[in-house]
Amino acid sequence: MRNPLVLAGLVLVVFFLAVAIFANQLVPSDPIAMLPAQALDGPSLARPFGSDRFGRDVLSRTIYGTRISLFIGVGSIVIASLVGTLVGLVAGYFGGVVDNVLGRIMDVFFTFPSLILAIAISVALGLGTQNALLAIAVTYWPAFARVVRGHDRRAPQGLRRGGPRRRRERRAVIRSHLLRTSSRRSSSSLPLPSRRRSSSSRR
Repeated sequence: MRNPLVLAGLVLVVFFLAVAIFANQLVPSDPIAMLPAQALDGPSLARPFGSDRFGRDVLSRTIYGTRISLFIGVGSIVIASLVGTLVGLVAGYFGGVVDNVLGRIMDVFFTFPSLILAIAISVALGLGTQNALLAIAVTYWPAFARVVRGHDRRAPQGLRRGGPRRRRERRAVIRSHLLRTSSRRSSSSLPLPSRRRSSSSRR
């Protein structure tokens, strides 16, 4: 990899994955063991991150918390991308009333700040890891849908002129053309620095 930022990001991802996978071997003590006599202790060799008000080791809880963070982060993005891609394909392919209705629904989600909307949905669903995952996914699916919809909105008109009349032909068009090109479009819209920019900065 020629881009140092991409390489650094890959190293961080591998590091956190390793921490989550080998959490049982990495924790110095039981993350849920309460020692009231050692509550709110400062950092030390035995407990580099100190302890909380219940006497639990903060480092052990941080290591175990990596699993939950990765589960919520990866799971919410996967669900949001799948739902957003499906909605964007439907809106871009059919257009007309379907596009207008789905576009207005996306506009409703975009009117609220994403963090506030995620907190509100999480409060409405209740406490829990799965509810937090769903709250984040519901907040971010319109972003994927808008990228896919904007890319596919013009293509179906030309494809319809060719006459994909049957359902089987329409499914083939969606799979072969729209889904592939829109997935490339959505992946290329990720905020990663381009090689051209990095090479020009070196000059």
